[in-house]
This record gives sequence, C-alpha cells and structure tokens, in this order.
Amino acid sequence: MPTDQDSHGDSAVLVERRDGVGIVTLNRPDALNAINMAVRRGLTAPAAISKPTPASASS
Repeated sequence: MPTDQDSHGDSAVLVERRDGVGIVTLNRPDALNAINMAVRRGLTAPAAISKPTPASASS
C-alpha cells in the first residue's frame, strides 16, 4: 500500500503486511532515505491504522 508521494511522484513510504507483520519501507534512495514531509506523513498513516492481529494479541 503506497502512501504519500515525494516530489518525483514515487511513493516515499511503502507499507505492506507479510505473515502478520507490518513492514514499512522508506523509498527515497536518491536522498539516502532522508525524512521529508512526504515521509513524515507516510509514517503516521501506518501507525494510525495498525491494529494487533488476534494471534499477536494473545501472545
């Protein structure tokens, strides 16, 4: 699930879930993944919507 875009139109933050684990990837290799406003916005979205899965809640 791509989030906010950087100035080149690419997704600055990529979010996915694999085997019940949320993975957030910074996607600004040209800027050495420096945090800008697009990345900041992109990092708040997954944190706000993440919820524990039933399996992880019982662990």
